[in-house]
Amino acid sequence: MLPAAQRCVAIRPLIDEGLYFVLHAPRQTGKTTLVRNYARELPAEGKYAAVALSIECFTENEVESMLPQMLRLFAEAASQQLSWASVAVDEDRRRCGHRVLWAEIPPREGVGSHLG
Repeated sequence: MLPAAQRCVAIRPLIDEGLYFVLHAPRQTGKTTLVRNYARELPAEGKYAAVALSIECFTENEVESMLPQMLRLFAEAASQQLSWASVAVDEDRRRCGHRVLWAEIPPREGVGSHLG
């Protein structure tokens, strides 16, 4: 079987154009591996920043209860994976019902991904 990157040649142009896309395929076909590879390779090129995290553990139907947890998970992953980023959830605004995620980043394009 061909590596996922060779089977999914249409993905890189979408990333380069700043477009969103969905990876939809059966289990065990290389989706997670593909995303992890891009999350590792794209920043090495110096043009992109990427944060990879799994959200498969979020199974609740209520977005209101999951969103703060997902933002915190993203902030933690970004702080760990992006050595130059200072990322946090603004607790004061969170208490007021707003969820704000801020990051101090250098000027470059960002690629966010979720695994799961």
